[in-house]
Amino acid sequence: MIDLNVTYAGLSLKSPVIVEFLDTLPPPEIVDNLNTVGAGAVVLPPLDEDWLSWSENDQEITGNNQTDGAIRDSEKIRRRLNYNSYLEHVEKLTDLTEIPIITPLQCGRRGEWLNTTRAMEKAGAGAVILMPLREERCRAMRSDRLEKEILRTSAAVAPKTNIPVTVQLPAAPYGMQALVHTLGESSVKGIFLKSSAALTAIDIETISTDSRAIQDRRSDAEFVTVLSSIQLLYRRVAPHIAARLPLGQPDSLAESILAGATLGTIPVGAGKETEAGSWAKDYQEALLRWMRRKGFASLFDLRGSLSESRRSSSLENPGEHET
Repeated sequence: MIDLNVTYAGLSLKSPVIVEFLDTLPPPEIVDNLNTVGAGAVVLPPLDEDWLSWSENDQEITGNNQTDGAIRDSEKIRRRLNYNSYLEHVEKLTDLTEIPIITPLQCGRRGEWLNTTRAMEKAGAGAVILMPLREERCRAMRSDRLEKEILRTSAAVAPKTNIPVTVQLPAAPYGMQALVHTLGESSVKGIFLKSSAALTAIDIETISTDSRAIQDRRSDAEFVTVLSSIQLLYRRVAPHIAARLPLGQPDSLAESILAGATLGTIPVGAGKETEAGSWAKDYQEALLRWMRRKGFASLFDLRGSLSESRRSSSLENPGEHET
């Protein structure tokens, strides 16, 4: 029996397979099934402005002071109800299931980060992921301002709470080491790397950047950037690294671990929640097959044996067939 137990950001997990729900809060039965198939943890959709906003058919501000005041009061009530609903769901999952629950945060005001982190800790979350940057802001802001925003947010939360704090960053082929090292010094325990939608490709047949025909190639290019970032950070920074994996490529989990990641996250979009269990099983079984071929009895043994020569040679053909 191969031992897949791993530690990430202070959490003891039974597997490096993490399931990340992008859009909807999963019901307890789906989360419990993920625990049964051996997933290590579940990442919920972020508590952000989308969760706290009005529905699409809400009234608009009218210009009348009395009406506007009522609308603002109604918005405050709605935001509080949605906020409490999210916390109640976290509590329900942690009460009814055994798998660790990780909650991402994307707060609108600077003072909300610490209070919301403490609320998640009280609700039973195993860790939080700070998400200071939205994709559109990454494109609009200079890199030095982006780094300052990330560091400022992290320093305001990580040293002041008992729950493990991690940070989500867009993968980049260079320039990450100093930032992640500084995050580690501010008590951040882990980094979740995601590919950036800003990476685009052009389909020469249609001269389009949105063609479905190039989606697979764009996805591959983004994942290569993630792998490059992991290799850049491996053994050079204190925080553990988790990488978002491409869908439909179970061997990418082994690739990420060989590059130096501790975990791999499988993104699950809206309408695909019931498939999460089978996806987690596929990725885990692909990793187990590779470890059996290579003779590793545990992830501890695998990570202990990693070297530059082994890592690069193994990455050349991670999906080789057993002979």
